[in-house]
Amino acid sequence: MREAAALLIGRHDFSSFAILEDKNPVRTVKRIEIFNTGYTVMDIYAPGFLRQMVRRIATALMRVALGEWDLDEIRRRLEERDPVPPAPPEGLILMDVYYPTVSWTVDTDWYGRMMEFWAEEERKSMVRASLARARLFFQP
Repeated sequence: MREAAALLIGRHDFSSFAILEDKNPVRTVKRIEIFNTGYTVMDIYAPGFLRQMVRRIATALMRVALGEWDLDEIRRRLEERDPVPPAPPEGLILMDVYYPTVSWTVDTDWYGRMMEFWAEEERKSMVRASLARARLFFQP
């Protein structure tokens, strides 16, 4: 994933990695950091993003990690207009926005709310899985 991420750093045409909406597809990605906390975490730094750009970068990097794509596929997607599907929005968190003339209030409770949200999603998934297993078990 880190090698694939390195290919995306710099100034590129991100047509395959975004919904363009008549916007210039050229953007500059300053840095992509990837680390594991039990989950794969990607921090992507850029002065600006296109619509769904981060979600599509996440898809591309995860496909590399899963062995579905290689580095040449990332290069090809940068060169050709072949859309990368967006990753689902769940799990993606906008961590920070910087505008030199705007001051922001930091939400210090975000982490607790996020963990509560995912605990509830996990609970719902477990219930759905239990119901699916029960239905399969009791089928005539």
